[in-house]
Amino acid sequence: MEPAIELLQGFRLGDFDVYPREERIVGPDGPQHLEPKIMEVLVALAQRRGEPVTRDELLSGVWSDAVVGDEVLSRAISLLRSALHDERTNPRYIRTLPRRGYELIAPLQPLTGNLASRRRWPVYLLGACALLALIGSGWFYTARNPAPVSVAVIPFTASGNSEDISLVGDGLADYLISALTRAPELAIVSRHSSFSLRDTTMDVRDIGDLLDAQYLVEGAVSRQQEEVHLTLSLVDSGSGKSLLTEQLTGSVSGIEQLQDAALAALSQSLQAQLAIKPLVPAERMRPADSAAYRSYLEARYQWSLRGERRIQRAIELLQQAIRQAPDFARAHLALAQSEAVAPLYDNDDVSNAAVDAGFSRARVSARRALELDSTLSPEVTALEGSMAMYEMRWDTAKSLLQQSLQENPENPLAHYWYSFLLSRFGDFEQALEHIKISASLDPLSATINNRLALAYLWMNEDDNAGRQFQVAASLGFLENIQIKPHLLYAFRQGRYADIERSLLALGNSPVWVHAFVNALGDEDARPQAALIIDQAIAAGVIDRSFWFGIWIFLADPDRAVRDFDSSYRTQDIELLWARESEFLRADARFIELLKRVNLAAGIP
Repeated sequence: MEPAIELLQGFRLGDFDVYPREERIVGPDGPQHLEPKIMEVLVALAQRRGEPVTRDELLSGVWSDAVVGDEVLSRAISLLRSALHDERTNPRYIRTLPRRGYELIAPLQPLTGNLASRRRWPVYLLGACALLALIGSGWFYTARNPAPVSVAVIPFTASGNSEDISLVGDGLADYLISALTRAPELAIVSRHSSFSLRDTTMDVRDIGDLLDAQYLVEGAVSRQQEEVHLTLSLVDSGSGKSLLTEQLTGSVSGIEQLQDAALAALSQSLQAQLAIKPLVPAERMRPADSAAYRSYLEARYQWSLRGERRIQRAIELLQQAIRQAPDFARAHLALAQSEAVAPLYDNDDVSNAAVDAGFSRARVSARRALELDSTLSPEVTALEGSMAMYEMRWDTAKSLLQQSLQENPENPLAHYWYSFLLSRFGDFEQALEHIKISASLDPLSATINNRLALAYLWMNEDDNAGRQFQVAASLGFLENIQIKPHLLYAFRQGRYADIERSLLALGNSPVWVHAFVNALGDEDARPQAALIIDQAIAAGVIDRSFWFGIWIFLADPDRAVRDFDSSYRTQDIELLWARESEFLRADARFIELLKRVNLAAGIP
């Protein structure tokens, strides 16, 4: 019997029995009726279980008799998820493949027995006719849709006697990135990742490997009086072969026309080489003020590396950009993001009040960004979700971050913050999945790669963690910005000398550091070390953020309970769920720690 016929007779999908001919499913909560088209979508996904099914395939296969828009399919998927009690951001049944389509991931097996005898013949004939119509359209037998073609736009090189020509090149490259992201057949490397390769001397094949990009878009711009000259190239990163080389000329006052000409040339080449549909023009980049854009780009780079000094520099640059271009929406958003994280890296003021003040400034900037550009809503929602997380409003944080991911599943920051949130619940497996997505969307982010290393650490994949820490360091992440994950990694490796060197490099007193490190390898030395560390804490010479971790490493439950940090800046929550804290989770006072951070009622 053909697989499609088996599916029409019924199949078991996860916790549900599916009866396509009766247009119903039966699950833990009893039977549910599905609309005919909704059931057809489910059967279509089941026919290709474990494989991507594009939106175009679903629309042409299920709605072949009508002209409908994407919203019809979106509604069908939403209703299916609701019927299956599935979540988009944590799917058990239907996984969204950003910019591609969907994939059925739940276990599936045909139902056996005398199912056919329980069907009415009219219903059977309707189902068979529907199946034959689909087979006739060729949809069920369409070959597996290939993965999207990955493309990176590299910053254009600039030459000439005008200091603004490099900004013209950046604007042209940024415009092409925005246009390319509208093509469903393409997977575009993030702007942050590709722009981090500015002025690189790497071979195109090495760049392709680094960015996981099959094709690179390169360019060179120059200015001669009032003319701008652009050389545009499309390169196969595997072979290094150039598929397009186009010479274009425009005027300084007519950059928009040069953008359109560049897009048209690139679109024509992609159509000829890769059968990509014509590209849709992108929205014009703002601002017109090139100096403001330069400040914005530099600020984003500083912010991406984190650290107190770098974030403060980012804030200064963004404030400067806004003075130069008050209506530059993305500068207001970037300022909001920088203001939100600044107190978390402030080495002087560690109070909750300081964090509250920073969040208040961030919310003002975020509101202004939305007033100027409503399309920034998903990013503003993600930022608000991250602040709610630090404020320990867990349900609100989860709801906002999920909303942001539903609106824009390709926002690396939303996945980053959602991973952070999940790890605070102790859901390390899902936290790892989301930070992996974040890293795939922004592979050259030092901060995201460092967070991926920590996610591996929580999952006890220590070898992967070690390698990922090295990747983050190679991208510019400084270990002393977030030292505790590195200390935990060294502790698991038994590299106590490395722990000592790191703590001393931060300016800690050798007295307590020596006592602590010695006690790590000698349990008999721990009582005396605890007294020395207590004295150092009382004298105020040990940073508050280290106290809880010290007692976890020394397996001292009394002092761990005493010194658990419940401030907004705490990193202790995640450590509660680590394997090193198992002794503490068995302690009757563990619930007390959960109460301090609003988690005692259960993981939301």
